[in-house]
Amino acid sequence: MTEIVAIINITPDSFSDGRKNATTEDYLALIQQAIEEGATILDIGAESTRPGATLLTQEEEWKRLKPILQQIKSKAILSIDTRYPQTFRDAIEYGAQWFNDISGLQNVESTKLAAECKCDVVLMHSLTVPADPKITFSEGTNVVQAVLDWAEKRIAELKLPKDKIIFDPGIGFGKTAAQCWELIENIAQFKTLGVRLMVGHSRKSFLGLPMEQRDAATAEITRKLAQAGVDYVRVHNVKANHQVIISA
Repeated sequence: MTEIVAIINITPDSFSDGRKNATTEDYLALIQQAIEEGATILDIGAESTRPGATLLTQEEEWKRLKPILQQIKSKAILSIDTRYPQTFRDAIEYGAQWFNDISGLQNVESTKLAAECKCDVVLMHSLTVPADPKITFSEGTNVVQAVLDWAEKRIAELKLPKDKIIFDPGIGFGKTAAQCWELIENIAQFKTLGVRLMVGHSRKSFLGLPMEQRDAATAEITRKLAQAGVDYVRVHNVKANHQVIISA
């Protein structure tokens, strides 16, 4: 069955759920709610990668994350959404098991750390970090083949056991809305990679809807992804997506 990866943004400037005045207790309550509603993985990140976001230094990122990680008491898998290998290295002390690097582990130190810690890694395709709507694949590109080719190359370069890799096609990162839909409609083609698949489509602008309507649209896509055998969906609204998965 498709599992839910709950998005836990420890940031005041996320594109859809920034919490400017949230406390550590608020985030811990959010985490507990996500688990109760059906999440089996918690993906915790402190740096927004929305279009126009200000990127953090590693020190700034860790300052946000550490107070939360110190107090999490959960049996859920803990994933850290970070570009910085040092952040993940520090998070291992607090039980981190997944290294979710949206830059595709391009940093040599990230690759070395992934091999050393024998953790699971999420390998996501992107053209820019943060996402830049002005930089996308050109019109007419076979986006499914382009992303598949990139994934095959990176998986070979990483030289990690395939059972440690989770591939994310990077919905919204370097793709037009039409290209995002094309990836979703053809997601089953990525099974040829021989690794687990995760899709992060939640509340993103390719849906073409006002923010208040995006949770319902996200859940309908989750239904299709579950039927296609995708291993994980990375979402904000855990309850709505869990309900469609168990009924898919």
